[in-house]
Amino acid sequence: MAASTGFFATLKLLWEIRQVFPKRNHSASTPSPPKHKRANITALVALWCLLVAVFVINTLAGLGPKYLGCGLFKNDIYALIQQYAHYVTPAEWSFVISGIIFFWLFCGATFYVVTIFLEVDGIPVYLNPGVISKKFVAAFGVNLVFNVAWVFTWNYELFIWAEVLLILLAVTNCIVTALISRNLAKHNHRLQKVNPKIYWSYVIMGQFGHQLYATWSIIAAIFQLIVPAHYWWGIDMEILSIATIATLLVVLCLWFMADISIWYTYQPYSIIPYLGILWGFSGVLDRTASQLIRNQAVVTFIGFILALNTGFLLIKIALLVNREKKRLFRSNQIYY
Repeated sequence: MAASTGFFATLKLLWEIRQVFPKRNHSASTPSPPKHKRANITALVALWCLLVAVFVINTLAGLGPKYLGCGLFKNDIYALIQQYAHYVTPAEWSFVISGIIFFWLFCGATFYVVTIFLEVDGIPVYLNPGVISKKFVAAFGVNLVFNVAWVFTWNYELFIWAEVLLILLAVTNCIVTALISRNLAKHNHRLQKVNPKIYWSYVIMGQFGHQLYATWSIIAAIFQLIVPAHYWWGIDMEILSIATIATLLVVLCLWFMADISIWYTYQPYSIIPYLGILWGFSGVLDRTASQLIRNQAVVTFIGFILALNTGFLLIKIALLVNREKKRLFRSNQIYY
């Protein structure tokens, strides 16, 4: 009896001693994540500024040397395109797409900066989730540098270097598009449920703009190969035209097969590339078919690609509609 009384007395004493010391606040000892990250903010703002600078340089190059007194540019960039025209040079109206692309990219870059000031669950949107990653910003920044380098090499008629830069431009565009698509797919379910407006802003202003930019740069890189090959190396223009169109046909078919299979998870709404091809080849067909002396084989081949691309576009739209119907049936709402 005495032993049990002593045991409980000892427990009581230990409890009283424990109460003297304050409890440790484990949550206080764990460092909270920073609300903002300076490196990310600096990257987003720098990307926006770089895009504006590239737009200004492209605009001045398009206007030509007479509009710029410092002698930075030697030629009018679009006049050179007409001077070194070939069978698959698009009509002048089709180059309006360059302005559309820059405006689209500007809207996307502006939205990326705006996400610094928006919050979800107390965390800035550019971090929650991190769709615009540092890798994306770095790849896009390198792409814009290639863009400026191409403007100067083309303007000074260094066409071989200009073609190399166009290929690098197309490759980096594909990388940029892949990065934003992967990041969006990673957070797709969460973003659509928590904040669908943010999700669709990333898709429409970001992903779609880069898809169009990538599509146009691939078309340009393949078609402009004719300039050094024909005017410098003397290869027959008809052979080059057929070869470049055939190359684009292979690229289109490979893209379509990937788009409806392995790539569908990352870019389910990717109809923009088909619209870009439709725009570009319509410009080529318009100019080629209106020439007094035209190559009928080139006209026929272009018409075939336009018809095939339109078929691919209709199939993609049908798959997309079917996908959304299934989602609506499963969840009684269009988007998760």
